[in-house]
Amino acid sequence: MTSIRKQLSSEEEIIGRLHAAIREKDAETLAELLRFAPDYARNLALNYRTYEAARLCGYEPEIKFDRSGWLRDESLEDRCEVIRHEGNGYSIEVYVLQHPNGKWVTGHDVKFATARSSSRPNIFCDQYDSRREALKREIDLLIAYAERSGDAKGHKEAAAVLRRQRAGLSQTELFA
Repeated sequence: MTSIRKQLSSEEEIIGRLHAAIREKDAETLAELLRFAPDYARNLALNYRTYEAARLCGYEPEIKFDRSGWLRDESLEDRCEVIRHEGNGYSIEVYVLQHPNGKWVTGHDVKFATARSSSRPNIFCDQYDSRREALKREIDLLIAYAERSGDAKGHKEAAAVLRRQRAGLSQTELFA
């Protein structure tokens, strides 16, 4: 597993670079940093982290901002493979995405009658070397979620289905 967040500059480090560039009159570094938010240091730091994360994932993001001053990031949802399973009183969708850097990320949308959990693959997700490894981790998270979400029949059925899928990950398709 590769954690993108651990590879990124901290907010404090980025603001420190900004202050050092001002102090040292480093026009090149200052120009580079100010591309991300000319008005607010915190926006600059968070926009820069988003840019760094996108680059580490293999994307070449454009530096464009929304009307609130945040760096626009492209939606990755339309690039995801979606694996669906409908059960008695629940539904599961698992999202799988391979970034241009070759690493895999996952997300999910799980709905029970009394609980729901949702996440989408993004540039800040933990990354895995293989699709299998990423899916195994996502299924483990979903099993834990189903088990702690309730004691209803749907929760138990979902956990059992997920356990079978985890055991059969060498198969080519989930929820077959």
